[in-house]
Amino acid sequence: MAGSRTEKIGTIFSRVHGLLKSGAMKEVDKPLWYDVYAAFPPLVEPKYDRFQEERQPRSILYKEDIIRARFYKTFGSPDIIDMKDSKSVPLSERFITMYSDMAKSGVEEESIFNKVAESLRSEGITLKTVEEIEREKKLKALKLRFENERKAKAKHQEDKTEAANLVIEDLFNTSAGSSSEEPDHSPEDDYTQKS
Repeated sequence: MAGSRTEKIGTIFSRVHGLLKSGAMKEVDKPLWYDVYAAFPPLVEPKYDRFQEERQPRSILYKEDIIRARFYKTFGSPDIIDMKDSKSVPLSERFITMYSDMAKSGVEEESIFNKVAESLRSEGITLKTVEEIEREKKLKALKLRFENERKAKAKHQEDKTEAANLVIEDLFNTSAGSSSEEPDHSPEDDYTQKS
């Protein structure tokens, strides 16, 4: 009995069937799949030791998948997909629909992608390639860096001007303070006294 409990002997169906028949499992505890399996048994019983032929998995790539992959590779993710809103159609789906319509109308396969992108742009949708987005990011970063450097230079110049003004003020203050201590005479007086 203990040997029959392993998964290598029999199937899950035969084991549950035996449990129901012996009374070890009550009818109310019967799994949901049991009646479906009994009504529609598989063509080949799923035993552990059955022969399995080696097959390569079928490719299930559809033409839409290739178009969608090219769309995301070219444009990145241009919109946010709201999973709660079932009425809104993602931009990639609109692109694929327009692509399929143009392909049915007989437009050359090479130019369909660009024509669909141009028609979406003419509708007012901004489609930027990944390269354009990267270029814009770099340009924004450079502008921000330039602006920060310009502000830093202006601040430095302002600090230098303020420091120079303080030095000039100190000079005037010290010269004004020292002139009150010395007697009043002009440099001309010094010249006339020497001659």
